[in-house]
Amino acid sequence: MWCEFGTCIERYTHVDALGERDLRVRALAAGWRYDLLGRLACPSCVQHDETFWMTHPPVPARRYWRLPPTRREG
Repeated sequence: MWCEFGTCIERYTHVDALGERDLRVRALAAGWRYDLLGRLACPSCVQHDETFWMTHPPVPARRYWRLPPTRREG
């Protein structure tokens, strides 16, 4: 499978894939994504290509999790 963005020549192959559908499932598990137009993109293009249209907005990362206070019994 080839990345469908611009001049990117990245490709994905897997020796154990049983067919195209299995190969697509394995590529998605490896970080490849479809954009809103149905184009398949490699992980590098997903992060850096400005023509990649996300299907979902990014989730903000929480750097510092605040743990709820615990009750002390005693």
